[in-house]
Amino acid sequence: MMTLIPMNWDVKVIPNWEKAIEVIESLFISPIIWFILAWVLMFISYKFIKSKYYFSAPSKKKKRRPKIWLRSMLIWTSAWVSFAHGSNDWQKWVWLAVLILVVLAPSSFAIDPYIKINDLNDNIVYLENSLKSVKIDNFDDDSKKIVQDAILDLNNIKKWISDENTSKRDLREDVLAFQNNIKKLKAIPQLNYKSSQVYAASIMWNQDIQNNISQSEIINNDQFDNNVSWVSKLVDYAPWWIIVLISVSLWLWTMVWRKRIVVTIWEKIGKTDMNYAQATTSAMITAITISLASKLHLPVSTTHILSSSVAWTMSTWPDAWWVRKWTVKNILMAWVLTLPITMVLSWGIFFVLWFVFV
Repeated sequence: MMTLIPMNWDVKVIPNWEKAIEVIESLFISPIIWFILAWVLMFISYKFIKSKYYFSAPSKKKKRRPKIWLRSMLIWTSAWVSFAHGSNDWQKWVWLAVLILVVLAPSSFAIDPYIKINDLNDNIVYLENSLKSVKIDNFDDDSKKIVQDAILDLNNIKKWISDENTSKRDLREDVLAFQNNIKKLKAIPQLNYKSSQVYAASIMWNQDIQNNISQSEIINNDQFDNNVSWVSKLVDYAPWWIIVLISVSLWLWTMVWRKRIVVTIWEKIGKTDMNYAQATTSAMITAITISLASKLHLPVSTTHILSSSVAWTMSTWPDAWWVRKWTVKNILMAWVLTLPITMVLSWGIFFVLWFVFV
């Protein structure tokens, strides 16, 4: 939405369209993955698990505990969902809290106070020498500028480190700019190791290709990445008390609203009560999906995944389709409308703030 708002200050706003496309693709592809997983897991369970008890729903009249093997399975899958949910949502809330701290008190929180900044001189010198050794003669103008900007960022960081009266806000801005340029750097064809290899495999091997690959190895090695990570630690951190606060808050929120969540999932999606097979299968699908999304750094909604997984497991049940159509319709509508609504709202709020303050 940033491209729709006229800017009158000296800031170049470049939306990361590649990341936006990844988000949209994940939103459209993930329901298909859930359906396939639900069908496969339910089919395997129905085919190989002969226990009728596993495919029965708990009795509301006779409040008996599940058998110990089934109880263990339910606890294990639920714990996995909780861990995956916490590891995914925890990141969002922690970094949002850190962002607020940086805005309100940059002198205290803009830079990790537990890192000795002067110890990073060796890392910066290594990175600077590595980037200066890149031969940019055959690069296009944009690629040349990226390399030059990354070197300039390192010089600025080194200048702030050597200055005792350095502004932590300015140092943070330069570190963030350096991180952004490193991401762009990895995408330059001449410095992209995989691109060079594919190019080499497609045509006859020659000296230019060898040069491309040797160039790519300058910034595609563990030592380079390790030095980048050390510099990034200046801004990629969270105070321990924020982590504890967010963890306790998520725990309290789950404890307070657990009954509503359980009732919604248990009673409003299906026309009949969910049985043990559907419960364990939907929990496994949810846990697997969130864990993979966290690994791939993709944004996901635990509520959408869990509710959709339950709907899919109940709809793939071999005897009948016991899903309330209006519930599935609401889930699909929420899934489709969430992105455009948030885009419009963010545009509107930003436009108002821009008009009032800028």
